[in-house]
Amino acid sequence: MKTKLLTLLTFFSLLSITLTHAQESTLGKDVREVLNQYGSAVSSKSSSKMADCFHDDAMILPEGKPIVKGREEIIESFKWLESLDFAEQFIIEEVITAGEYSIVRTRNIGSWKDPKTAESGNFEVKGLLVLKPDQNGGLKIYRYMFNNNGE
Repeated sequence: MKTKLLTLLTFFSLLSITLTHAQESTLGKDVREVLNQYGSAVSSKSSSKMADCFHDDAMILPEGKPIVKGREEIIESFKWLESLDFAEQFIIEEVITAGEYSIVRTRNIGSWKDPKTAESGNFEVKGLLVLKPDQNGGLKIYRYMFNNNGE
C-alpha cells in the first residue's frame, strides 16, 4: 500500500512539474508574441498600430519625461516615430507572473535614422513592461517603463 501511495505521489508531482513548465512555455510564447507585435508596429511607422499593442488604460512611464496615459496620448506620443526609420529588438531577461499580470524585464537594442537629415544612431535601454489581458483575453502592454540611456 505504501508503495502504491508513493508511486501515485511521485506521478502527480512529476505531472505538476510538467504542467508548470508547459504553462511557463506558453506564457513565454505569449510574451514574445506581444513584443514581436509591438516591434512590427514600430517598424510600420503607424502610431495607431503601436497603440493597438497597449491596453486601453495603459501608461508609458519614460525616465525623465511626462507620463503618457491612455490610447489617445499614446498615439500622440508615437507620432514622432512616423518620420524615422526605427528598429527595436526586445531581449527578454526575466518574466514574472502575478495573477493575471506578467512582468517582463527587457534589454532593448535598436537603431534609428532620419531619412530627411541622414542623422542616425543606435540605442540600448532597459525596459520593464507589465502585461495584462484585455477584455478579449489577449495580452496587451499595461505599463511600460524604460530608461533613456540610449539618447
